[in-house]
Amino acid sequence: MSISDLDTILNKDAIIATYPASHLRSNPEQVEQMYRAHAKTHIPLGDTSKYVDTIFKWVGGQNKGSFIGSVVGDYGHGKTSFQVHVWEESTERKVLAVPPFSWKKVADMIEGTAAWADYMLAENNPDQARQAKKIFEQYREKSLRETAAKVSQETGQDIEDIIKSLEVLVEQGASVGIKITPDRFLDYCEDLTVVIKEAGYSGLLMLLDEPEVAAKELGFAPVSQILFDIANGLLQRQGDFGVFISMPENFLASAQRTFGSLPARLQERKCMSRLRDIYGSDFAQQLWSSYIKSFDLGSDGKKIVSPETLIAIGQVASSGRKDLSYGPRTVVSTFGRMVHNYKETGATYEIEDFINDCLEDEILISPDYSTTIRECLNSPEASKLDKKQVKILAAFPNGMRYEQVEALGIERSFLDQAKSSGVVYKSHYLYGLNVLRKSGSEIVDKEPDQSIEDIFGEFAPSPQSFNAAKDTFIKYVLPLIFEKRSGQQLLGWDIQRDWLERKGGVKFAEYVGAFKQTVMDYPKRRVAVAIGPTTELIEPEEFRDFESASDVLIHFLLHWNIEEALPEQRVEIKEGNLRKSEPSIIRIAIDLASDSIPPKSAIDFVQPAHGPMSAQKTARIAIKSSRHDDYGTATTR
Repeated sequence: MSISDLDTILNKDAIIATYPASHLRSNPEQVEQMYRAHAKTHIPLGDTSKYVDTIFKWVGGQNKGSFIGSVVGDYGHGKTSFQVHVWEESTERKVLAVPPFSWKKVADMIEGTAAWADYMLAENNPDQARQAKKIFEQYREKSLRETAAKVSQETGQDIEDIIKSLEVLVEQGASVGIKITPDRFLDYCEDLTVVIKEAGYSGLLMLLDEPEVAAKELGFAPVSQILFDIANGLLQRQGDFGVFISMPENFLASAQRTFGSLPARLQERKCMSRLRDIYGSDFAQQLWSSYIKSFDLGSDGKKIVSPETLIAIGQVASSGRKDLSYGPRTVVSTFGRMVHNYKETGATYEIEDFINDCLEDEILISPDYSTTIRECLNSPEASKLDKKQVKILAAFPNGMRYEQVEALGIERSFLDQAKSSGVVYKSHYLYGLNVLRKSGSEIVDKEPDQSIEDIFGEFAPSPQSFNAAKDTFIKYVLPLIFEKRSGQQLLGWDIQRDWLERKGGVKFAEYVGAFKQTVMDYPKRRVAVAIGPTTELIEPEEFRDFESASDVLIHFLLHWNIEEALPEQRVEIKEGNLRKSEPSIIRIAIDLASDSIPPKSAIDFVQPAHGPMSAQKTARIAIKSSRHDDYGTATTR
């Protein structure tokens, strides 16, 4: 294949229409033609291949038991595309897979499955086609009779007359309110699997798409109940058949809140693919690398787009920024522009080209993204700023490291001017546009090392700011290490007294509780914590007025005065001795006086004998060490 083939594929319709169950009966040739055409352009990435293998191990007979699984993703992440890929793979695996179809009731599931089985068996396996049709008619007859009996009871009409009327309506394609339970659907699948295996298939797979369509018809709770009954029923059955369900992230989130047992059932066969885990910020780079290989682009592949532009596209289209884009659809749309640009001009697609295409609506992007960039460029605050450099920053909504900023030719003077005007923010070692910064509700809780980096990024050394830094450390960082205990549970920590302060500026207190990893073996440990300057050391004896001896002392030494020496040993760990009532001691020196922390994790500074270790992990080890006697026997208070 060539760059022209890639251009053709990238400019196809990015949205796959999902057919309703009735279409599998009325026009199966069209369904097959459309899905086959799309499947040829699918390039699987990440861990999707392992999910495909898992599906066919169950429905192909390698694993014993029926199969249930799901693919979950936001709009544009390619849920239906993934299902179509699974359907295409079924041909090679000798599995009869019903292509993705939407449904409004359980009866549609039987209708769609029966229609596709009839289509697949009719030409080459007429005997099995007749058997499959007979099974379908038996199930339909049983359901019609049950529905007719109910109508007869309510109206007094003759049941046979009602059945004849219902049959006519069904043949005409009308919905007659036939109620089929999930168990009956699974009974039908089990009986059909026997027939299709006689035709040479190894198993049967149904690909159910768009449960949100059914939810609009039936309501969210009934649809969740249907899916739970199907999943639960499959886990209790034996047979080479199964169901693979596509659903949006918000549908699953609602199910977790209102029907908590459904997600657990869907994960039972270890086949719940979360597309947000695949389409991260490096997805654009991965996909382009796959295209270079699959379409034999050679050196052209590296000329078409710059590496920095791929990073920018990845940031905008990552699953973490669904406020800006449509995920993979945005990536593929951008790739189309890249290839078109190269074919027309021979020029490399740069960051400014990407932003200009976004502003000119040439790329499938969230309107909010382009609108926000325009508003920023036209704002009074940005009126005196270099627009090209603003655009470059706009291409990195999650921020840029300073080395990236330098590499792209953005000047320090521009950053200083933009920051002072409020257009640009600086957070520890990242620069970015304020208007594109994630809101507080979207920012996850920070790890302790991230919180330490925040202090480094904004700290101006002085006695007053040092006192503020200590209070900030106590208020925001320590609760991440010593998570608060809830109710009567053992997990978590309680602080025993208000923080005390001695001369020299050292604050100290004591926590009692347990970490998650040690709660079963070492509950109710006592940890003394001190925070102060590097010039003042606190010893375990200074906690003698507390209720009882501590198991470990953790002392954070904050180096705030540039004129004072920073301890050569940034982390010191001294193992305690229980027989002598000596607790373990951990001292961690943190430099607040120098420049911002370099672009690596703060945890890297903690280097005990066994490698990098967080303060929390260090404390856990020290607790274990201090609570063992000389014979290695754990003792508890």
